Amino acid sequence: MNKIIAISILAVIFLSISITSISAQSKYDIPSWVKGVAGFWSEGTITDDDFVDCLSFLIDNDIITIPK
Repeated sequence: MNKIIAISILAVIFLSISITSISAQSKYDIPSWVKGVAGFWSEGTITDDDFVDCLSFLIDNDIITIPK
């Protein structure tokens, strides 16, 4: 009985996360290469300054736009 409850709770959590991810992905179209740069930053491969410089370049050149 406890096993069924635990599996049910995990299934609900998984579905909630999946639905949230799907709706978040459909709201913004972020190219995979931008996510890759963010990954380098999160892993510590590039510095905070490098990451901010990348974002500034992309914003200044209208490659990505920030909704107001």
